[in-house]
Amino acid sequence: MRIPAVLILVFSLATAGSAQMMGGRPAGMRGIGDVSSMMMSGDGMALPVASDGTVFVNRTSASNGTEIVAVRASGAEGWHHALGGNSMMIMGALTPTTLVLSSFGTTGMFPALTVKSQLIALSIASGNPQWTLDVDGVAMGVTSSNDGGVYAIVVSATSGPITRKLVSVGADGRVRWSMPLN
Repeated sequence: MRIPAVLILVFSLATAGSAQMMGGRPAGMRGIGDVSSMMMSGDGMALPVASDGTVFVNRTSASNGTEIVAVRASGAEGWHHALGGNSMMIMGALTPTTLVLSSFGTTGMFPALTVKSQLIALSIASGNPQWTLDVDGVAMGVTSSNDGGVYAIVVSATSGPITRKLVSVGADGRVRWSMPLN
């Protein structure tokens, strides 16, 4: 019964943002100067807004699949970045210069289902990728650190029991450290 539990975990993460709501604010919302970081999982959640008023939303298009769109304060589309066809959910955190996303998807079929995430840092100004980091499992609760990096909770169930760990990623996209949470 471990694999069905993993499937339930993966497919229920679409509502994880509402489960993390505390006092009307997403858990993990914290200010960095005049930029806030928060979880972004789609409609119904608070959206990341940069200090220049640019708001970041996810959109589905027939040609690009899931993509992130930067909408400037004027209402004009600034840039868009396609995430690929197997992305199931997007979470993000703003640092002073980047929007860091966690896009996850599955490969394989039951019972050999694998869940992987990719953390992607996009330039707030241009949408150009600054770095990417492949993660085994689902990277959730991506929150910015004070030095331009991010923290994420990574949940994995590839072998054995479900594991959770806190991962610290530097502004260069390299893992600084990780700590088991179970």
